[in-house]
Amino acid sequence: MQQRILRAVRRAVALPCLAWMCHVSPIKPVKAQPYAFSTTTVILLISLAISIAAASATYVAQQQAAENQARSQRQMVEAQNETIRQNSALANAAYINDTKQLQNRQAEEAAAAAAREHGVQIEAAKTVSTATTAAGEAGVSGLSVNALLTDYTRQEVDYRFQSQTQLENQRNQTEAELRGAEMQAQGRVSSVKPYIAQPVSYPSLMGAALRVGADSFSAYNDYTKKIPTVPSRDAGYTGGTLGSPGPK
Repeated sequence: MQQRILRAVRRAVALPCLAWMCHVSPIKPVKAQPYAFSTTTVILLISLAISIAAASATYVAQQQAAENQARSQRQMVEAQNETIRQNSALANAAYINDTKQLQNRQAEEAAAAAAREHGVQIEAAKTVSTATTAAGEAGVSGLSVNALLTDYTRQEVDYRFQSQTQLENQRNQTEAELRGAEMQAQGRVSSVKPYIAQPVSYPSLMGAALRVGADSFSAYNDYTKKIPTVPSRDAGYTGGTLGSPGPK
């Protein structure tokens, strides 16, 4: 694109220069078409061509810079989104693994408590049965035997209560650890923020046209101010200033 613009600038500048060289005489001015007017016109055309070429080159450079900036920001957004996706996947996987481990531990604790309580129940039943049999064989009955059996039952109930209390504390601890694992996963996911692309400023064709128009208007004003007085056809040339009268 820049090479094409440079070639256009060279053509725009070269053609007026050739026209100027063909119309200007280094020895004697043309009476019908003063060379000063032609030279000023060529300068005006060259000025306009350079202004248009400069505005075009500036617009192309700004457009390319804006496109590069937008492309770079799109790449950064995509890369950051991929980082967020991977981080979320790892955080969720870690949370699921921690949750499974805590839930498995909770189930194992509940099973262990149930097994202990069942064992105590069996032992208590055996103890009561043995005590009842022994009392019957010994001919012992009444309040003493009932008090002994009641004490066995109380011990069993106390053990069950302590076991359930311990199991409830373990459940509360596990639930707290589950909430902690969830918060940790959420914090890990939210720790990677998305990339916010900044607005890209693209060049304006209207602005470039206005700049060319302003330069053209300025060049035209300079052109109209520099046009010299056109000599008459009857004026002679004595080798002096253009328009000075010749010898009579």
